[in-house]
Amino acid sequence: MLKKTKNLKFLSNFDTLLINSDSKKSRTMKKIVVLLFFCFGLAKSYAQGREVADKIVAKIDNQIVLLSDVEQLAAQMIQERKAPNTPELRCQILQSLVVSRVLIAKAEIDSVMIDELELEEDFKQRWESISQKKTDDELKELLGIDNLEMFKSDLRTQLRDQMTVNKMREHITK
Repeated sequence: MLKKTKNLKFLSNFDTLLINSDSKKSRTMKKIVVLLFFCFGLAKSYAQGREVADKIVAKIDNQIVLLSDVEQLAAQMIQERKAPNTPELRCQILQSLVVSRVLIAKAEIDSVMIDELELEEDFKQRWESISQKKTDDELKELLGIDNLEMFKSDLRTQLRDQMTVNKMREHITK
Protein backbone atom coordinates (compact mmCIF):
# COMPACT_ATOMS: atom_id res chain seq x y z
CA MET A 1 0.00 0.00 0.00
CA LEU A 2 2.89 2.33 0.79
CA LYS A 3 4.29 1.76 -2.70
CA LYS A 4 0.98 2.74 -4.35
CA THR A 5 0.81 5.88 -2.22
CA LYS A 6 4.33 6.86 -3.28
CA ASN A 7 3.46 6.22 -6.95
CA LEU A 8 0.29 8.33 -6.68
CA LYS A 9 2.21 11.10 -4.94
CA PHE A 10 4.85 10.99 -7.69
CA LEU A 11 2.15 11.17 -10.36
CA SER A 12 0.35 14.09 -8.72
CA ASN A 13 3.65 15.95 -8.34
CA PHE A 14 4.47 15.11 -11.95
CA ASP A 15 1.05 16.35 -13.14
CA THR A 16 1.57 19.60 -11.22
CA LEU A 17 4.97 19.97 -12.85
CA LEU A 18 3.48 19.34 -16.27
CA ILE A 19 0.61 21.75 -15.77
CA ASN A 20 3.05 24.49 -14.86
CA SER A 21 5.26 23.88 -17.90
CA ASP A 22 4.49 24.87 -21.47
CA SER A 23 1.94 22.67 -23.29
CA LYS A 24 4.21 21.12 -25.96
CA LYS A 25 6.76 19.99 -23.37
CA SER A 26 3.91 18.85 -21.18
CA ARG A 27 2.45 16.57 -23.83
CA THR A 28 5.88 15.14 -24.66
CA MET A 29 6.64 14.46 -21.01
CA LYS A 30 3.25 12.80 -20.48
CA LYS A 31 3.86 10.55 -23.47
CA ILE A 32 7.27 9.59 -22.10
CA VAL A 33 5.85 8.79 -18.67
CA VAL A 34 3.00 6.72 -20.12
CA LEU A 35 5.50 4.85 -22.31
CA LEU A 36 7.78 4.21 -19.31
CA PHE A 37 4.91 2.88 -17.20
CA PHE A 38 3.80 0.68 -20.10
CA CYS A 39 7.33 -0.71 -20.52
CA PHE A 40 7.74 -1.35 -16.80
CA GLY A 41 4.36 -3.09 -16.68
CA LEU A 42 5.22 -5.21 -19.68
CA ALA A 43 8.59 -6.18 -18.23
CA LYS A 44 6.97 -7.01 -14.90
CA SER A 45 4.35 -9.24 -16.51
CA TYR A 46 7.03 -11.21 -18.34
CA ALA A 47 9.15 -11.46 -15.21
CA GLN A 48 6.24 -13.02 -13.35
CA GLY A 49 6.72 -16.31 -15.17
CA ARG A 50 4.80 -16.07 -18.40
CA GLU A 51 5.26 -19.10 -20.64
CA VAL A 52 7.93 -18.90 -23.30
CA ALA A 53 6.61 -19.54 -26.81
CA ASP A 54 9.83 -21.16 -28.02
CA LYS A 55 13.42 -21.45 -26.95
CA ILE A 56 16.75 -21.59 -28.76
CA VAL A 57 18.50 -24.78 -27.69
CA ALA A 58 21.54 -24.53 -29.99
CA LYS A 59 23.21 -21.92 -32.19
CA ILE A 60 25.59 -22.97 -34.93
CA ASP A 61 27.20 -20.18 -36.95
CA ASN A 62 24.21 -18.18 -38.21
CA GLN A 63 21.69 -21.00 -37.73
CA ILE A 64 19.64 -21.95 -34.70
CA VAL A 65 17.86 -25.04 -33.42
CA LEU A 66 14.61 -24.37 -31.59
CA LEU A 67 13.09 -26.48 -28.84
CA SER A 68 9.95 -26.73 -30.98
CA ASP A 69 12.04 -28.32 -33.78
CA VAL A 70 13.26 -31.00 -31.38
CA GLU A 71 9.79 -31.59 -29.93
CA GLN A 72 8.18 -31.75 -33.37
CA LEU A 73 10.64 -34.39 -34.58
CA ALA A 74 10.27 -36.33 -31.31
CA ALA A 75 6.47 -36.32 -31.63
CA GLN A 76 6.75 -37.50 -35.22
CA MET A 77 9.10 -40.36 -34.30
CA ILE A 78 6.93 -41.39 -31.33
CA GLN A 79 3.78 -41.29 -33.46
CA GLU A 80 5.40 -43.44 -36.13
CA ARG A 81 6.51 -45.79 -33.31
CA LYS A 82 10.13 -45.53 -34.32
CA ALA A 83 11.26 -44.61 -30.81
CA PRO A 84 9.99 -44.52 -27.22
CA ASN A 85 9.18 -41.21 -25.55
CA THR A 86 12.39 -40.63 -23.54
CA PRO A 87 14.79 -37.76 -22.82
CA GLU A 88 17.45 -39.75 -24.68
CA LEU A 89 15.36 -39.49 -27.84
CA ARG A 90 15.37 -35.71 -27.57
CA CYS A 91 19.14 -35.70 -27.00
CA GLN A 92 19.67 -37.83 -30.10
CA ILE A 93 17.42 -35.56 -32.15
CA LEU A 94 19.23 -32.46 -30.88
CA GLN A 95 22.59 -34.05 -31.69
CA SER A 96 21.41 -34.91 -35.19
CA LEU A 97 20.08 -31.39 -35.78
CA VAL A 98 23.32 -29.83 -34.52
CA VAL A 99 25.45 -32.06 -36.77
CA SER A 100 23.25 -31.16 -39.74
CA ARG A 101 23.56 -27.43 -39.00
CA VAL A 102 27.34 -27.77 -38.64
CA LEU A 103 27.53 -29.49 -42.02
CA ILE A 104 25.35 -26.80 -43.62
CA ALA A 105 27.55 -24.07 -42.13
CA LYS A 106 30.66 -25.88 -43.36
CA ALA A 107 29.09 -26.20 -46.83
CA GLU A 108 28.62 -22.43 -46.92
CA ILE A 109 32.25 -21.90 -45.95
CA ASP A 110 33.53 -24.43 -48.50
CA SER A 111 31.11 -23.17 -51.18
CA VAL A 112 29.64 -26.62 -51.65
CA MET A 113 26.61 -26.18 -53.87
CA ILE A 114 23.73 -28.49 -54.68
CA ASP A 115 22.24 -28.92 -58.12
CA GLU A 116 19.12 -26.73 -58.31
CA LEU A 117 17.61 -28.91 -61.06
CA GLU A 118 18.01 -31.97 -58.85
CA LEU A 119 16.38 -30.05 -55.98
CA GLU A 120 13.41 -29.08 -58.14
CA GLU A 121 12.96 -32.64 -59.43
CA ASP A 122 13.06 -34.03 -55.90
CA PHE A 123 10.64 -31.34 -54.73
CA LYS A 124 8.18 -32.10 -57.56
CA GLN A 125 8.28 -35.83 -56.80
CA ARG A 126 7.67 -35.27 -53.11
CA TRP A 127 4.94 -32.71 -53.74
CA GLU A 128 3.12 -35.09 -56.10
CA SER A 129 3.41 -37.80 -53.44
CA ILE A 130 1.96 -35.45 -50.81
CA SER A 131 -0.75 -33.82 -52.91
CA GLN A 132 -2.02 -36.93 -54.74
CA LYS A 133 -4.17 -34.76 -57.06
CA LYS A 134 -6.03 -33.11 -54.16
CA THR A 135 -7.31 -29.53 -54.28
CA ASP A 136 -5.55 -26.80 -52.31
CA ASP A 137 -8.35 -26.68 -49.74
CA GLU A 138 -8.23 -30.45 -49.25
CA LEU A 139 -4.46 -30.29 -48.78
CA LYS A 140 -4.72 -27.47 -46.25
CA GLU A 141 -7.23 -29.47 -44.24
CA LEU A 142 -5.25 -32.71 -44.54
CA LEU A 143 -1.96 -31.07 -43.52
CA GLY A 144 -3.56 -28.82 -40.89
CA ILE A 145 -2.09 -25.63 -42.35
CA ASP A 146 -3.38 -22.26 -43.51
CA ASN A 147 -0.72 -21.26 -46.02
CA LEU A 148 0.14 -23.82 -48.69
CA GLU A 149 2.86 -21.66 -50.27
CA MET A 150 4.66 -21.35 -46.94
CA PHE A 151 4.46 -25.13 -46.53
CA LYS A 152 5.97 -25.61 -50.00
CA SER A 153 8.73 -23.14 -49.19
CA ASP A 154 9.51 -24.94 -45.93
CA LEU A 155 9.53 -28.29 -47.73
CA ARG A 156 11.91 -26.93 -50.36
CA THR A 157 14.20 -25.55 -47.63
CA GLN A 158 14.20 -28.89 -45.80
CA LEU A 159 15.06 -30.70 -49.02
CA ARG A 160 17.86 -28.21 -49.76
CA ASP A 161 19.28 -28.68 -46.26
CA GLN A 162 19.02 -32.47 -46.54
CA MET A 163 20.76 -32.47 -49.93
CA THR A 164 23.47 -30.12 -48.63
CA VAL A 165 24.11 -32.35 -45.61
CA ASN A 166 24.35 -35.43 -47.83
CA LYS A 167 26.71 -33.65 -50.23
CA MET A 168 28.90 -32.47 -47.34
CA ARG A 169 29.06 -36.00 -45.93
CA GLU A 170 30.25 -37.21 -49.36
CA HIS A 171 32.71 -34.30 -49.54
CA ILE A 172 34.15 -35.09 -46.11
CA THR A 173 34.52 -38.83 -46.71
CA LYS A 174 36.44 -38.36 -49.98
